Amino acid sequence: MARLTEYTDDDMARAVALFQANGGNAKRTAQLLGVSRSTLRGWIGKTRSERVESTTGVARVPSAELVQDRSLELGNRFEDVAVLALGEGMEEAILKITAKDRAVVAGIATEKAQLLKGRPTSRNESLSVTLVASGTLNELGERTLSALTRGKV
Repeated sequence: MARLTEYTDDDMARAVALFQANGGNAKRTAQLLGVSRSTLRGWIGKTRSERVESTTGVARVPSAELVQDRSLELGNRFEDVAVLALGEGMEEAILKITAKDRAVVAGIATEKAQLLKGRPTSRNESLSVTLVASGTLNELGERTLSALTRGKV
């Protein structure tokens, strides 16, 4: 007979926060926590008002507020790791790795912290250029070429 483990609301909320930090990878998160994927999936995306029927009755799931609190807490811990990896208050173990490895650790920790705090993890920008000239693009090209050959540009 399988052993039933009693998880607290805090345990479940931390698991959901870790799931988010792992980019939604249920298999990886379940392996790290030592729980089954089906158990983890039962906790993900649910709120207290959304009860899930199980073979033993109604399954408990963490509240959205508790998951948010644990996500912010985990995000703060990842920020601490990033600071340690970059040098401030560096622990002995981190001092032994190369600068490149420290930068990788800091980058990963920073991205996870941003993700958990609901901040963007990438930035995309675009530049809009408007040509102010009369005529078609071909006419503009011809005028520019003509000006170049006359030495006026």
